[in-house]
Amino acid sequence: MNGKIKVQEVSSLPSIDRPNFVLTLDHVRSRDSSISNHYEAITKLVGNDDLVIGLDTSLMSLPGSKCESYFKLFLEAVRRLNLEYRCFESASDSESFFASLLKRKNTKKQEMLAYIPNELWKQDEFRQSLPLYGARYYITKDSSDTQAIDKMLRMIDAEKLEYFRMIVFDSTVIDSIGICSKHLTLVELKKIMME
Repeated sequence: MNGKIKVQEVSSLPSIDRPNFVLTLDHVRSRDSSISNHYEAITKLVGNDDLVIGLDTSLMSLPGSKCESYFKLFLEAVRRLNLEYRCFESASDSESFFASLLKRKNTKKQEMLAYIPNELWKQDEFRQSLPLYGARYYITKDSSDTQAIDKMLRMIDAEKLEYFRMIVFDSTVIDSIGICSKHLTLVELKKIMME
């Protein structure tokens, strides 16, 4: 991994919408180096566990028109790799009654949950398909939890914080990674990142 990682606690109360820890990565100019740094940092967090990647077009750091195309590219990769996944489409906030009063353009929000076994996560083939512009990584407490997606669909956000060892938000265009966890302390997180 190129450069250093700074680990900070930014809140004592974990929330799925707001991290309680932030990893700050050294800024690199090269897109490939940035992708590599983010992948290596997340790989340390994943350890030997499996994960579920959550992709949501409303959280992507891309212009709206590019989000749908990018979403489809990741969906194609998930299908090509024959992964367990679920997709959803819904009206975004801009299709609300208030948005229509403000004459905002109607858009749809697309979401996907994809189960990624640890051995696949570590393969170059998957690394080439990694979502770059904003994704949540739900890291399991136990490897081989193949029912994680179905369980997630029945959970409220507070239950997800209990169920997963940590939830990571990452976009490679930002030099930081947000982490939500009820199970890790700052000292434990620093130790993971130093290994």
